[in-house]
Amino acid sequence: MNWSRMILLWMPHKVNYTMIGTGAKTDSVLFHQNKGFTTMKNTILHIIRGCGNLPYVGEHPGTLWLFFMVFMAAFIGLDRSLLHALGGAAIMASIFGPVYLVGAYHRSIDSENMGKRYRARSK
Repeated sequence: MNWSRMILLWMPHKVNYTMIGTGAKTDSVLFHQNKGFTTMKNTILHIIRGCGNLPYVGEHPGTLWLFFMVFMAAFIGLDRSLLHALGGAAIMASIFGPVYLVGAYHRSIDSENMGKRYRARSK
């Protein structure tokens, strides 16, 4: 897909949008309902929700492990200098952080699906 067609420039009057680079006009897409932005926003919200306590799956089991690994890397680096401690913590956070966030996302999706099933069963 051509990237220039995906970038929309919002025009101030009613549903008239110009696709940059093509000059084509479209009235079928609303700027604030861009599917890519909505998907990204929902993903970030799921990650934030998944890091906490959720009604159907509970607390994130990796929270203590993440803090423990980052703290231990910082503690090990602390014997040389504060800069080494911060570097060790940053390296561990960059290794284990994405895994933690992927787990948080899936926990949030699972909790949402369990809630939908529970509400559908209770009707």
